[in-house]
Amino acid sequence: MLEINKEDNKKLNNISKKFKKAINDYLLIENDDHILIGLSGGKDSLALVELLGERMKIFVPKFKLTAVHISVDNISYQSDLDYLKNFTAQFDIPFVPERRSDRRRSCMLPAQGSPRQDVVRARPMSEKNG
Repeated sequence: MLEINKEDNKKLNNISKKFKKAINDYLLIENDDHILIGLSGGKDSLALVELLGERMKIFVPKFKLTAVHISVDNISYQSDLDYLKNFTAQFDIPFVPERRSDRRRSCMLPAQGSPRQDVVRARPMSEKNG
């Protein structure tokens, strides 16, 4: 297991507290939400997976997460898909690698369990805040 010194542990706890406060203050997560995380493999998206993955275990309301990584054929950047899959598995978050040949094409994922394969869309903020 990774050893974390006191100073780094203090910083991580501070980030976690601010993260929880933002979720509560801005009502970012509601009961039965299904949150899609765009997982690039960079520090920001990995941190988001970890923070939401940990919060999902203890946070009320209950919510689900799915992490999606989109690879585009005409961009030379390569991600370690095995690493991303193993990282999300630590938090029991489904990982969906998606490959596209055209970076201008939009990505719409079918809703899980939907016979019509409806598209998952985010609610506008106005609907969340009343």
